[in-house]
Amino acid sequence: MPSKPVANTSSSAGSPPSKKTVSRNIFLITVIALIVAAVGIAAAMDTMGSQNTTLNANYTTLSSLYSNLQTNYSNLNSQYASLESQYNSLSSEYAKLNSTYNTINEAYSQLLGGYQVQGSLSIDAANITSDNTMTVYLRNSGAQTETVNNAYVDNIPVNMSNVLGGEAYVATIPVGGTATLYLQGTAGSGWGNGSAFQVRMVAASGDSAVYAASAPAETAQSPLSITSVYAYQDPSNVGQATGLTLTVELSGAESVDFTQGVISVSLTTPSGSNSNVYTTSNFITETDFANSTFQSSLQTFQNYAPSCTVIELQGNGNQLLEQNEQFAVFLNLNSTYLDCPLPPNAQFTVELIPADGAGVTYSGTIPAMLNPVMQLAEP
Repeated sequence: MPSKPVANTSSSAGSPPSKKTVSRNIFLITVIALIVAAVGIAAAMDTMGSQNTTLNANYTTLSSLYSNLQTNYSNLNSQYASLESQYNSLSSEYAKLNSTYNTINEAYSQLLGGYQVQGSLSIDAANITSDNTMTVYLRNSGAQTETVNNAYVDNIPVNMSNVLGGEAYVATIPVGGTATLYLQGTAGSGWGNGSAFQVRMVAASGDSAVYAASAPAETAQSPLSITSVYAYQDPSNVGQATGLTLTVELSGAESVDFTQGVISVSLTTPSGSNSNVYTTSNFITETDFANSTFQSSLQTFQNYAPSCTVIELQGNGNQLLEQNEQFAVFLNLNSTYLDCPLPPNAQFTVELIPADGAGVTYSGTIPAMLNPVMQLAEP
């Protein structure tokens, strides 16, 4: 009878590891994991160190850029201050130059003589004789005869003649000779109004003479002269001057028409201004003024006078004031039309404005103490 197999009590490959083996394996795995983790941490720290270095480098670069910007700002600010200083200096120089220009320009505009551009031809003088006529004195100081055939005033061609108002003329001037020529522009050229002008004379040879000057400004003269002024007080209006009279004569040789509508009489008082109070034809001849009503008395006349009346004190019976004649202009301040009696110390102005020539003006003050007849200060 076969014998019964006996169980094998020794270990084999299929037997579970012992506790010691397991513990050792776990330890090894842990060590390996720690090593791996340490390696990862070291790598991470290396990366962070590299990034920190980069950040430091970037910070240094930015700091340098900021410093450069600050330097550039300071430079620009300094340049701006310098430019502002230069601008102020240039502005000051400009003001000086402008002032000098104005001074020179004013001196030129007031120039009464002239300047000449000298060549073989020269202009000794250019005298304005009217608004559009001029006399020019030309000289040939060259070595050949000059034929002058063109004339210009302010670069505008004008007629040149050897007689005033004559036909166009060509002037032949020998060596050392002179010529008197007359220039004529269009009506209203304005040569004689005091403004600057330039004359240029041109010869056939191409030579020219230039003369520049300013025409003396003409002061308009009145053909009338006020010889005396009176004020009157109406006894029925005590405390106010109710009438004014201005006696007038000619100041020159030209007669003046005193016909209403031809001459104007303006009046200014504290009550206002009136450009013409001579609005109706009120002219009294010397004969009528001597009648029994007026008796050649201006004081008496105020009781009958309209607002403005022209009275012939000495004349030939017409309204034309001529040599050796005298008219009076009477203003009734108490008339319905004027209605402006003047109290003591009141100021007034009367202007007589003829059709031709300048007007003549009288400004006066009513005396503080009124009398029936008051001769005011003569102009």
